[in-house]
Amino acid sequence: MMRTTPLVFSLLLVLIFSLATSAKEFEKRTTCSVTKRDVLGRRNNVKKCPCAVAQSSFTGQGGFTGFTGFAQNECGEVKTFGQFYAGFDKEQKYNFKIVDDCGNTITDLGDLGITVNDDGSTGTFSQTFDTFNLNCDDKGIQYTKSAVYKKKRNCHPIKKRAPGDGGAYMEISGTNQSPSTASVDYP
Repeated sequence: MMRTTPLVFSLLLVLIFSLATSAKEFEKRTTCSVTKRDVLGRRNNVKKCPCAVAQSSFTGQGGFTGFTGFAQNECGEVKTFGQFYAGFDKEQKYNFKIVDDCGNTITDLGDLGITVNDDGSTGTFSQTFDTFNLNCDDKGIQYTKSAVYKKKRNCHPIKKRAPGDGGAYMEISGTNQSPSTASVDYP
């Protein structure tokens, strides 16, 4: 009986170590939204999204100077982050949107949780969205069709649009300011 005690003790240590390791692995695997994972954290039959990045730089248009970055993970969730250096007023409320080349809203990002400083800059911000994606499926903002039809600057309904590289734009609008846009670029 004495000879098996060290063996049993060693096996228990290995079991505890493997359970602890698998718990950490389970925690990592369940970071995706619930719809893409089952109860045990295994991937459902959902296509894996490519990791992708995009950026939108405001270089003074509408008085705003700063950038916003977009990073998509394998689950299709997009982390939006950035900072603005000028153009904001502490007394106003601001709204951020992703729009097409005619100004039609693709997705509303809300206020992005920005805090406006006294000098018109903002603090850094970061939010994760699962309501839109960059290039995970055909509804990704990278695949936004141009609203311009046959080289005319007429905006057409989404159903009648020609495929093209019209692209997506980030729009900032304040309560007493006209909207300002910057293109969403992909490296």
